[in-house]
Amino acid sequence: MTIPNSVTDINDLAFAECTGLISVKFEGKIARGGFGDRNPFYPGDLRSKYLAGGIGTYTRPSGSDTWTKQ
Repeated sequence: MTIPNSVTDINDLAFAECTGLISVKFEGKIARGGFGDRNPFYPGDLRSKYLAGGIGTYTRPSGSDTWTKQ
């Protein structure tokens, strides 16, 4: 999935139950919004990895909760 730089807000539940999501490319900065604040599931640690690493592509092996910035 690619999130273009025109997206600046991601709803808390945007990726809820997306167990098959294994790659997300952030082309811009998510400047505001919950981005998972109220949903710790937010598949695995994607939110915390994005907040620490910023723009880029994040992947995880199928079935894993750990995301890695590429």
